[in-house]
Amino acid sequence: MYCASDEILELTGEYNLIGVKEELTDAKCTFDAVISGMNDIAIKKFNANGTIIAFLDIILITADNFYEINELMKLNKIVVCPAIHSAGISIFGRCPPDIIEPCFSDPDIPSLSLLLKNAREKGIEEIAVYDSFRAGFDIDIPEDLLLAYEYLKIFNLAHTNTYKFLKNNLKSSLQKRDATNNRKFKSLKK
Repeated sequence: MYCASDEILELTGEYNLIGVKEELTDAKCTFDAVISGMNDIAIKKFNANGTIIAFLDIILITADNFYEINELMKLNKIVVCPAIHSAGISIFGRCPPDIIEPCFSDPDIPSLSLLLKNAREKGIEEIAVYDSFRAGFDIDIPEDLLLAYEYLKIFNLAHTNTYKFLKNNLKSSLQKRDATNNRKFKSLKK
């Protein structure tokens, strides 16, 4: 677990994870630089042969997803899970961990498109696209939290801390704007 939050790092031991403190600097660095720095720590400090990067906002992901991703990593040099609501990336695996640079910071090209383009240009053929709703559903906008609350119920995850947190803290709920359209919602105050 790589982050700057002492509170989150304290929780890592409870989940049998290793916490690594992110050193925040005054200099504005790109997200790619942060990912590269984390990757360098994995290589230098832990002698990593491969890395899998998953972000904390992927709240529907399960242990099964990680097992499946790990199996794909054994057969591929790059494993990527597309983000559901964009051409972004929710999971990024590399073996070896420095086979390709991260590509999250380009202002014009979505990260998934850029990663696949760069991999093709480098001649990397061993690429697995992990197609998973749970691993690809991330929280980017407030409506995603409302959708996540509903999905947690649907997937029988009402026992999780995430569900309990959302239940206690969400101040609105989703309602369809139009009875004939499932794609347009409005938030209703509770």
